[in-house]
Amino acid sequence: MSESSAIDKLPPELLGRIFSFCQGFGVMQYSMQARTLSVCRQWREIALSDNRLWNRIIVGLRRTFPPPPLLELYLERSGAMHLNIFIESASSQAWVLSAEDQARYFSDMLKILLPHLYRWRSFKVQLTDGAHTSIFDALESIPYIAATRLEVVGLRFGPDFSRDAEILGAIALAPVLHHMGWHTMRPSLPISLLSSVSWDSLRKFTFTCRCDWMGILSFLSHLTSIETLDITHLNGFPDGVNEGPLSSTLLPNLRALHLATSPTNFIALSYLSCPKLEALRVTIRQEELSGEWQSFIPSIQSLKSPLRYLYVNAFMGMPADLAPEFFRVPGLADIAVLQFTFGCRTDWTREIQVRVEQAVAENCPERSMHWKLDTGERSVCAGWCGPQAFKELGQCKFYDFKASVLMSILTLQ
Repeated sequence: MSESSAIDKLPPELLGRIFSFCQGFGVMQYSMQARTLSVCRQWREIALSDNRLWNRIIVGLRRTFPPPPLLELYLERSGAMHLNIFIESASSQAWVLSAEDQARYFSDMLKILLPHLYRWRSFKVQLTDGAHTSIFDALESIPYIAATRLEVVGLRFGPDFSRDAEILGAIALAPVLHHMGWHTMRPSLPISLLSSVSWDSLRKFTFTCRCDWMGILSFLSHLTSIETLDITHLNGFPDGVNEGPLSSTLLPNLRALHLATSPTNFIALSYLSCPKLEALRVTIRQEELSGEWQSFIPSIQSLKSPLRYLYVNAFMGMPADLAPEFFRVPGLADIAVLQFTFGCRTDWTREIQVRVEQAVAENCPERSMHWKLDTGERSVCAGWCGPQAFKELGQCKFYDFKASVLMSILTLQ
C-alpha cells in the first residue's frame, strides 16, 4: 500500500470501524478478512485485534463452506462478541453434495456452534427445496433456543416446504427476541399454532407471504407489542379480504408500517386500528386497471392515526387523474414529510398538475409543493417537507423509514 494513501492516515479505531462495516456485504465475507490481513502490518494488527471483524458466521450448505477449522477460528477470534449466524443454500448454486453429506456437514457445524449458544444474537436461515430433511428436523426440534439471547431471527424456505411455521414457533421461544423475519409460501397460516406462542418481546416483524388476508389479520392480532411492521403480499393466490367476517385488528403500539401489495388489497388498512401510527409507507406491487384503484384512497382515509411521515410509491400504473383525489385526503396537512411517486405513462398533463396544486392549496394551504418529473423513468414525484422536517426526522426512531424520508427531502428540495 502506498505511504501517501489517504486511508493509511486514518486512526486504527476508525479503520477498524470501516472494516467492521464492510464485512457484512456480499458472499465474500470470509475472504475480506484474508485480504485485510495481507495488505500491511497495520491492517493485519487491526484485523487480528478487533473482535467485531469475526462475529458474522455464514454457513453455506451447498458447497460446505466454511470448513470446520475456519469456523472455529472465527469463534476464537470473535472473543466474547455476540454472533450473527446465517445458514443458506442459494438457489443460484448447484448442489455438489449428496443428501447424506450435506446433513453430516450441517450436523458438524451445529456441534461447533452450540457451545457458543449464549452468544447467539442473530440467526437467519434461507433454504431452498432440496435441502436434506434432517436439517429441517434439527431446526424444528431445538429446545435449547429458549436458553439463548437471540434478538433477530429470519426464516426463508422453498415453496415446497410446509414446516416453516413449526420452526418459527420453536425459535420464537427465545426470551428477548425483538425482530423476526418470515418469508413463507403457505396458502394459509396455521393460526392455532402461531397463537400458542408468546410474542410479547417482539418489536419488529417483517413478513413476506402469499396467503389470504383473513389469515394475515388474524395472525397480526397476536402481535400486540410490535412497533414496526413490514408486509409484502406476493401475487399468486386470490387477493382481497372478503373471505369471511372480519373485526378490527388492534395494534396498539405500532408506529411504523410498510405495506407492499396490489391496490385491491389496501382495503386491509381499513381493518387495522393503529392509534400510535406515525410513519406509513405503501408500495404498489403490480400494474392494475384504473377501476381497481377505487379502494386505495378510501383505505388511506380510513386510518385514524397521527401520521407524520407518508411515502407512497405507486409507480406501477396508478392513473394520473387520481392524483388530485389523493391530495384531498383529510389529514394530509398534518404530515411533516410526504412523497408520492407514480408512473406518468402518457396520461400526465399540465392540467392534472394544476388540479393537484389546487387540491393542495385547498386541503393543505400551509404546504409548499415540490415536483420532480423524470422523463427517462416516466414518473412523477410530488410532495413536501415541512419546515420542521429535519428536526422531526432527528426524533424519528424508525431507522428503516428514515432512509425513505431523507431521500424524499433530498429529492423534493
